[in-house]
Amino acid sequence: MTEERPLPEQVLVGRQRELTALWSRFEQTTAGRLHVTLVAGEPGIGKTRLLHEVAGRAEQVGGLVLRGGASEAEGMPPYLPFLEALGGYIRTAPLEQLRPQVDPIAPILATILPELPRHLGELTSSYPLPPEQARLRLYEAVGLFLSTIAVSRPLLLLLDDLHWADTATLDLLCHVAQHQAVSRLCILGAYRSDELASRPALERSILNLTRNRQLITLTLQPLHEADVAELITRLLGVPPDYLLSQRLWKESEGNPFFLEELLRAWLETGGLTMTPSRASVSPSPAASLPASISSVMRQRFARLPPEVLETLRSAAILGRTFASTLLGEVIGQDEELVEERLLAAMQAGVLRSDLPDRYTFSHDTIREYLYSEVTPARRRRIHGFIGRVLEVRLEQGEAQQLAQLAFHFAHSGDRVRGVTYSQLAAAQAMRAAAPGEAMSHYHMALALLDQQDQRHGALSLALGEAALSAGVEREAVQAFEAAQIWWTHHPDVVAAARAACGQGRAWARLEEHAAAQAALEQALTLLHEHACAEQVQVLVELATLQAVSLGLHMEGMAYGQ
Repeated sequence: MTEERPLPEQVLVGRQRELTALWSRFEQTTAGRLHVTLVAGEPGIGKTRLLHEVAGRAEQVGGLVLRGGASEAEGMPPYLPFLEALGGYIRTAPLEQLRPQVDPIAPILATILPELPRHLGELTSSYPLPPEQARLRLYEAVGLFLSTIAVSRPLLLLLDDLHWADTATLDLLCHVAQHQAVSRLCILGAYRSDELASRPALERSILNLTRNRQLITLTLQPLHEADVAELITRLLGVPPDYLLSQRLWKESEGNPFFLEELLRAWLETGGLTMTPSRASVSPSPAASLPASISSVMRQRFARLPPEVLETLRSAAILGRTFASTLLGEVIGQDEELVEERLLAAMQAGVLRSDLPDRYTFSHDTIREYLYSEVTPARRRRIHGFIGRVLEVRLEQGEAQQLAQLAFHFAHSGDRVRGVTYSQLAAAQAMRAAAPGEAMSHYHMALALLDQQDQRHGALSLALGEAALSAGVEREAVQAFEAAQIWWTHHPDVVAAARAACGQGRAWARLEEHAAAQAALEQALTLLHEHACAEQVQVLVELATLQAVSLGLHMEGMAYGQ
């Protein structure tokens, strides 16, 4: 007989060796030694499932598990995996427990964790520091917070999808690993191995952690033939016959996600014959196997009601995890109706719901496919809807969503709002000691500006400062040059001098001393009739260049005087 039945979630087979290794790392953490382990593998190979299995075991023995993940969607704030993990802890921790854990560092943490002032009340402002010092202070505060949380019980920090992590997240990860080496903290992450070559920041972080002997990387291989048979048995409740097992093993190439999608497609189309003791392939045309994962997806979603599929496509633009209330506002549908459609998607195994009103695509490959099915015109329209909904919520003070607003408006065709929120998101990223992410927002703002917009000069200048803070000196030179050209053609002598001074500082960091001196002297010439703070800064930079970099102490003293 043929039976249509849902497949169980979170089935893990064939990973005992890796599971044992990961559990050993967690147990070593309980003795007060930080460990970092990364699980690598192709999409669908079971990385996230393995992480969840370790997390479940850690919770069973009294460990605390904090979960976060990076996102492929643009417009995400810097440090997203840490924000999700620590934000979740702040929202659920008892106030009498949280306050002493963050008391001395709360103002610093609040620069990236808005949940803190909401939970603890108004905090005193921390005094401003230069960007490099502010970043160091933030990293130290996050590390101390994690270490303090781990005092009462071992802490497992899950960081999923690190192939999409921003540079700031990866830098913070390396800093925590290096400076909290004796804390009871186990960091367990995952990334797609086929993405590594195109992610230089992740590659550099892995190299640094490996060089410091702080990292173990486990690469998940495709399942063996016997593992595939066991997985089918666990999914169906009865063992497969040899033909079914062989066929699924060969066609899925041992990839658990692909295998489950193929098996689900057969169940839903009557391609399997089930008896109380055996599962086999039905001798019918319906049992023909799709040629690719895209074919599987296409057949799977064709069986969903059209209105459910349209709702899922809109949800895919919101991201891997989304709120049903936000989705309802975006598509203009009643909340109850949206919930019914999402329930149908859950029953089909497309979504899962871990928290009220929060839904997650069961695998990001599913979200990627749905997103690719949305036409460009409709994407622009939905991005605009999302932006306007988030804008209202921002005005109500409900969330700090500047990066998302910038992204959605930039991709909606609303250039005015796109520029405004990109500029605000860049400034917020600089305050959060994430200059690399600030650069991305400034680039977006400049790309959206009309040629004659008066903000060109100021944005180019800000881009130069962000690039200088990020250690990308040559891009800083280019940005400062663009700013100086703009201010030369739209006369503002002080602003042009500020841009020339920026070039000098960037050239000095590159140890291009002649170019640095020329740029700084040009800035001084522009300011010869202006007694202002910018003139003082240029003189200080020239004095430092002459005395420290060139060893010309008398000339340096002359500028200093």
